Amino acid sequence: MSAVVVLTLATQMPFQGMDLTRYFTEWFPYYAWTNTAPGDVTRSMLWPGWTWRFVAVSLALCALIVYANGRARTVVVTT
Repeated sequence: MSAVVVLTLATQMPFQGMDLTRYFTEWFPYYAWTNTAPGDVTRSMLWPGWTWRFVAVSLALCALIVYANGRARTVVVTT
């Protein structure tokens, strides 16, 4: 559970200030992708914030797969 909390804090950055640009690039990226977000939000603003998130989630998924495959198999006994 603690790995999930650390990953969430690392990817969501909850203690930073929020403005209109950050709001639409982080929480509603579809609007930025389709260029329908208000203000000066553009598609190119998505990649600095989302690239490292995709990398972090991919690495976490790989670590989870390695961890799951390294554990001994468990057997459920029912009566």
